Amino acid sequence: MRDIGLADGRIAAIADLERLAAEVIDCTGLHILPGVIDTQVHFREPGLTHKEDLETGSPQRRHGGVTRCLKCPNTDPLDVSEQPSPTR
Repeated sequence: MRDIGLADGRIAAIADLERLAAEVIDCTGLHILPGVIDTQVHFREPGLTHKEDLETGSPQRRHGGVTRCLKCPNTDPLDVSEQPSPTR
């Protein structure tokens, strides 16, 4: 078992920290996982917001531990443009 020290909402230390802590939360039996990246998000803005949009889709993902989203365009009109390939 290890203690996880947080500062400003981020992991600051992983060590024996109980004697230093301002607050202790017992997480026995729980799992600590890194934030999740959702690699296929369809916020459907513009055009199909009745299915999902940024306002309705973000809170559910945040509640589930998603920290980043990669948007897959499937709107009409498209909200992305073609980017040239980087030169090597």
